[in-house]
Amino acid sequence: MNHSYSSLSLYAQCPQAWYAKNVLRTEEKPNVASNFGVAVHSAIEGIFKGVPIAMSVADAVQKAALPVDENEVYTNAVSIPPQCAGEGRHAEEWLRMQLPSCSWPLVAKVDLWYKDGDIGYVWDWKTGKPYRPDKQVALYAWAVMEAAGCDVVSAHLYFTKVKVDEARQFTRKDVASAVQWASTIGQEIERQYALNCVGGMPALEAFPHRYCKQCQWCTEQGTCYQNMEQAA
Repeated sequence: MNHSYSSLSLYAQCPQAWYAKNVLRTEEKPNVASNFGVAVHSAIEGIFKGVPIAMSVADAVQKAALPVDENEVYTNAVSIPPQCAGEGRHAEEWLRMQLPSCSWPLVAKVDLWYKDGDIGYVWDWKTGKPYRPDKQVALYAWAVMEAAGCDVVSAHLYFTKVKVDEARQFTRKDVASAVQWASTIGQEIERQYALNCVGGMPALEAFPHRYCKQCQWCTEQGTCYQNMEQAA
């Protein structure tokens, strides 16, 4: 087992949704937004690997779980800023870090990272409307600090549809609260997992439903038998 930002945030949202996804391994049903995002990411990954743009886009569209507009994928994929190209770029790379007081590692699949001088850079492609998932960005910045051996990271959320770059610089001090948040939730997950194992699998009762405003978008609704109107 391991931790990721999405796994930690899902547990904080609803422990049973975490259980369904990470223990029962229920298969998520694709939706239009996530399907488009996956296609764009796939096309960009191919481009960074040297595949011709048109071929990379066509391959991403063909592999998409749901129908997707090839022209839209192309437009988003080619909008990446020119400074993202060059030597020493690491695209779609898994990074592994050890969270304080946790046994499972934190893993992050970073869209793009590199180091220039004493500063690390991380880019994350977003295909929706601009927003600031600060904990996620801070954890990605920390991951690059660990991978690049630097103390300052310039983190960028690049929204491909509108070509908006939400940039922020992080120091070790700036990422500390996000790392502590991840460590605290990670410890809780590991504790519940270890204390409630029955026959090699943790008991469902240890991971109860938790209602919140995110219930309407939850990918685990199919396994949730509770009344959705109770969500706050």
